Amino acid sequence: MLSGQAAIVTGGGSGIGEAIVRRFAKEGIAVAIFDCDLGAAERVAASLPGARVMCIKCDVSVEADVAAAVAAVVERHGRIDILVNNAGIPPTVTPLDELQEADWDRMLDVHAKGCFLCCKHAMKQMKHQGRGAIVNISSLAGLRGRPLRHGYIAAKHAIVGLTKSIALEGLSDNIRVNAIAPGPVDTPRARRGEPEPTPEQQARRLEEHRAAGGSEINFVIRPEAIASAVLFLASDESVNITGVVLPVDGGIMAGSPQRGILKFPAV
Repeated sequence: MLSGQAAIVTGGGSGIGEAIVRRFAKEGIAVAIFDCDLGAAERVAASLPGARVMCIKCDVSVEADVAAAVAAVVERHGRIDILVNNAGIPPTVTPLDELQEADWDRMLDVHAKGCFLCCKHAMKQMKHQGRGAIVNISSLAGLRGRPLRHGYIAAKHAIVGLTKSIALEGLSDNIRVNAIAPGPVDTPRARRGEPEPTPEQQARRLEEHRAAGGSEINFVIRPEAIASAVLFLASDESVNITGVVLPVDGGIMAGSPQRGILKFPAV
């Protein structure tokens, strides 16, 4: 659907961002990974022989970094068709009266300010082209509250609001802006350092889950599911969709009273 286009994926060196980079590369998209951890980005690029992947060390909370990185993509490809704002940091979990100002500022800087800066600089090029698609990765934390995660909740809500306001601005320039709100996603960070399951382990676990009467919908959300949703929102298949927040959560927001955080069964 998007072969030959150029995309930016922030935080593309691991987790959800890595899955998005891999899916884009599979579709023939030229991908620029913006990541503070240049080594992680280069590892992903090296694992995709033949793909057009460039890696740029970038702190999305620093405007000079973002401006230079976006300019490098335009210099290389002459355009920016897709921007995926995925870069983020884990929530600080603490009571409000113990939350440090520095932790609050860092959370808002990376998530909310980072999204703003990347949209600001990429959208300038998209307006020049008269076309573009932006997908911001928010969270269920951007749709509801949760105790002890105040900075993270505020930052993810900010992304949702920013998505809607930028979407309205982008209408006249044929730029669509949407967000995804993932539920619990199985990533190495979420598993706290446990090794990544092999494809064989993943397949076996899914079969065990099915055999026990489990639903594929209720199975733990894989990063690849988020990547598929991003691909849809970035493509012309969603041409009339802008300013929306799409939960990819296995039904959590529907309000199932028996749902807990879903994890892989034990190996």
